[in-house]
Amino acid sequence: MNANARVFLALALLSLIVAACGAPSESGGEASADDAGAAEEAEEPAGEQSDEPAAEEESGEPAAEAEAGEAGEASQEETGEPAEEEAAEPEGPTFEYDPEALAVIAELNQWRLVEGLWPFKPNETLTELALEQAEYVNAQPSFPTDVHAGPDGSKPKDRALAAGWPHYSNEDQIAITEITVVATDPVGAINWWNGSPVHHDSVVDPAYREIGVAALEHPWGYLYVAVLGGRPDVLPALVEPDSGRLHFSAERYRWAGSGGDWLIDAKEIQVLDSAEAEPDPAAWLPWQYSINVPDVGGGAFNVAYTDGSRVTTAEVQPGFDTLWLPGNLPQEEEEVVEVAEAAEEAAASDDAGTGGAETPSESEGAATPAAGGSDLTFVYKDISFALLNTSSEPLDLTGLEFVGESVTTSVTRWDTAALSGPLDAFPVGDCMMFIDWSSRDLGPPSGCRFRLSAVFISPDEIFWTEGKFEVRLGGELLATCDAGAERCEADLP
Repeated sequence: MNANARVFLALALLSLIVAACGAPSESGGEASADDAGAAEEAEEPAGEQSDEPAAEEESGEPAAEAEAGEAGEASQEETGEPAEEEAAEPEGPTFEYDPEALAVIAELNQWRLVEGLWPFKPNETLTELALEQAEYVNAQPSFPTDVHAGPDGSKPKDRALAAGWPHYSNEDQIAITEITVVATDPVGAINWWNGSPVHHDSVVDPAYREIGVAALEHPWGYLYVAVLGGRPDVLPALVEPDSGRLHFSAERYRWAGSGGDWLIDAKEIQVLDSAEAEPDPAAWLPWQYSINVPDVGGGAFNVAYTDGSRVTTAEVQPGFDTLWLPGNLPQEEEEVVEVAEAAEEAAASDDAGTGGAETPSESEGAATPAAGGSDLTFVYKDISFALLNTSSEPLDLTGLEFVGESVTTSVTRWDTAALSGPLDAFPVGDCMMFIDWSSRDLGPPSGCRFRLSAVFISPDEIFWTEGKFEVRLGGELLATCDAGAERCEADLP
């Protein structure tokens, strides 16, 4: 982890420590170990009756909001002593994160990365909507047959509109959905949502870029309510502290193109070193999934997006705009202080940073493809596999597949909502990557101009680490690659 990344992580953890001083979440009853497993039993779609008060489903309705700006107030213990001067809060926006809810967000983000999608940014308005609905459901004498109906019969869409969540061309064109489950822990919640087609489709819908989660104690574990949303012209960018990567998002709501004064399809990006800076017409880069965090001195910076006619920007506050994953959730306070001190020391002693350059070190797994030669070069180590166009012209990769010892993977696995280039005219010098989902993203290999797709895959999809694998196009063998060679080349017919 470079110095900038360590500083971002330390700031994020310290921000959460301050938030963690607030009152604990309300309890909806004591969890029973004997009954907890029942919470993840089969359930009926929203609106249908269920005899069991087990995990419930989502409404699946898109909706609208305007973000509320009030931060949750942290409760303080009464000591009877004169009030001491409060410690200064971290700079930038902040609102209270519940650790259990944050763990759900982290698991959902990991899932989204596996699907090749941008992660969720926590949003205060969506969090309030999730908490209000969770409190209402938990207060009922028995589990509701329609867990998404509010006290007045309202649906998630109605509640979001009432909260001011923005819509697109009309109130029916709003990007909001709600998913709910009762489970023993965040992993149980994810497993249930993943196994339910309607919930799975909501989680992997690229229209949603922001999230609010409530987690309240329930007799069978926890009641989890997640509200997913997207807003016109709001395209978050998040810092992944472990890898020092900056992740971008894009507009994919189905009604975004129905008319309106907002960005339709982000084609280019630019990092601005301050909120006041204007985009440089000569500095636009093709939209891509992520880049190294830019060297902007650890302060806030902006990301500009454009579709060629309109520009929208997103502010990135280090320590707040964090890509939460299961491996970077907040630690105990004592550990956080140690991390912060270590990060400050590292930052003070690190005179040379990589900034936004895509240059992971050789020891981290980067390899340099040979200049010229074959059409395609494959660079791979234990945790990642990269395909690079090393020819002198765009390539048609249609029908390309990799045949391993026990699994075959098609080039279409990279064809997700985050793919930022055509597979049938893949640009010269650009690359795509597969990354083991249990590992961190170390960035593209040296020699890659722009990384157009990065998909996190499960261990049973990895084809390049054992024995040999074949590269085929439409069934025709192009190359046989040795797993231990760490690079291979192929020419298209």
